[in-house]
Amino acid sequence: MKAQIAIEYLAIIGIVIAAISLMAAYVWQQNEISSRLQQANVAVNSIVAAADNLYAQGPGAKDQIRVVFPSGYTSSLSSISDNRIVLKIYTPIGFTDVVGETKANVSGSLPAEEGLRVLTLETINGYVSISSS
Repeated sequence: MKAQIAIEYLAIIGIVIAAISLMAAYVWQQNEISSRLQQANVAVNSIVAAADNLYAQGPGAKDQIRVVFPSGYTSSLSSISDNRIVLKIYTPIGFTDVVGETKANVSGSLPAEEGLRVLTLETINGYVSISSS
């Protein structure tokens, strides 16, 4: 009888540990998604604000900004064109686009890798050129 009770307790403990593990994995996944997307939004908004500011200043305006590109940033799928900046971010549930729209037409390139990067922005002939330093 004592052995049966011990086995039942072990089974209950095993089920509880499995449930807690599943909940922890879900919470981690949601936190990772939220963190990456929040960092990507900050990055896009920083670029958009700088581009709009330079466009308002007119031809010849130039600036450098520091931007953190989050973990999961995929440069080969990200783009700058017309008045849109699109960062493609890989999250545990798949790819997500983070999009920002500027007042000016923009062109150029984004960094090849994630992390803290310096971008150079310059107003040329009515558009803002963006390049990675």
